[in-house]
Amino acid sequence: MIGKLKSITAWLALSILVIGTVWSLVYRDLQEAGQTEETYVRKLALLARLQALPKEESAIKKQLEKLSDEAAARMLYSGDANAIQSLMQRDLRQLASRNHTAIQSMRTLARYKKPGPLQSISVQLNFGTTHEELVSFLKDIETAEPLLRVTRLSLRVQRPSTETQPAALSVMMEVTGFKANGGGHT
Repeated sequence: MIGKLKSITAWLALSILVIGTVWSLVYRDLQEAGQTEETYVRKLALLARLQALPKEESAIKKQLEKLSDEAAARMLYSGDANAIQSLMQRDLRQLASRNHTAIQSMRTLARYKKPGPLQSISVQLNFGTTHEELVSFLKDIETAEPLLRVTRLSLRVQRPSTETQPAALSVMMEVTGFKANGGGHT
């Protein structure tokens, strides 16, 4: 009887060892199969979204054209060059006033026709200011609508700073606005 018990125990130990080995091999495969299934499901969802894109393409194109037209109307001036220069001068005076900057002189610059969809129109400003006010004025120009771009900037210190007063600056700035053929901001 002890011999049978030893053989049953040996058989059980061998069975447990074989089952443990098989389980360790199968467990990895089961994990990989689960990960593969999750990847497959994600890829199916992605494929479904990608297949829906062509159906929406024409609607997306129409929306982009509408947004493009709206942006051009908001970001570009319209009208003839003289009217645009007047509008630019008005806009620049308003921005300067907001930043406590008094424009001493403003003049229009010669217009150059460049090939392309946009025509640029520039004005030159001369004014006195402080560093802090100039930075604020430049930020307002940068974020202005319609779009304005500083194309030249020249600074001279008129009076150096002291402990109680900031430096007085003399500024010459050229600012360019843009016009599209047809449409824009007035």
